[in-house]
Amino acid sequence: MIAADIMSHPVITVSPYTSLAEAVRLMVDRRVSGLPIVDAAGRPLGMLTESDLLRRVEASTEGQAPGWFTSFFVPGRTAADYVRTHGRQVAEVMTPHVICIEEERLQHDDLDEM
Repeated sequence: MIAADIMSHPVITVSPYTSLAEAVRLMVDRRVSGLPIVDAAGRPLGMLTESDLLRRVEASTEGQAPGWFTSFFVPGRTAADYVRTHGRQVAEVMTPHVICIEEERLQHDDLDEM
């Protein structure tokens, strides 16, 4: 089995500047659980998946506000959490630094059989 056997075709990508509303609409319309995020040259930047959208203010699932300890000693985390739960563009919510492979790449189990 190769990677292409389990991929959705055609691959639908979005830019980091795509609105979350548009990206979610694409995911629902195309019945996919994630979208690759690419730059203008088509290079991968990250991935937007359903799990990136679980903690959102619109769905009242953003979680509890951090306590004073976290706010005082880890202020960057508080800001990052706020952006992820309130962001409006894909870049603010996506998972960066993904690992990519070619469509023709063999699955790990297939390599053991060779």
